[in-house]
Amino acid sequence: MKGSETTGTQSSETRTRRQAKASGNGNGNSAKAASGGDPEDVRAAASEVKERVVETGQHLREDANLMAETFTDAATEIQVYLREQATRRPYAALGAAAGIGFVLGGGLSLRLTSTLLTIGGRLLVTALWQQASQNATTH
Repeated sequence: MKGSETTGTQSSETRTRRQAKASGNGNGNSAKAASGGDPEDVRAAASEVKERVVETGQHLREDANLMAETFTDAATEIQVYLREQATRRPYAALGAAAGIGFVLGGGLSLRLTSTLLTIGGRLLVTALWQQASQNATTH
């Protein structure tokens, strides 16, 4: 019995807080408009929300484009580096290719292979991220 009384008290307190916010005591004009205020207030609040959503979408798009550009630049740099290394050290490149082929071809257990690829992928992403952040701070 005691537990249900506590829950009832908490839910009534929560209801009271929500009603206070809806009446405008805690959340500004948007809450007043949403609680059934003047239609002009509702339109103004909706317009404000729309502007915020559009602005946030634009910021997200800019950030995504910047990130895609950074990853493209990093991939190009990796490609150039690998070509240089293959030209300078052809036997090392053949050895690396043979090792990768062995691992991917089933030379190691699936669990060990996936663990190694996961670790290698994380190290690669970390290195690329650090390089990109260094390039961003120097430019």
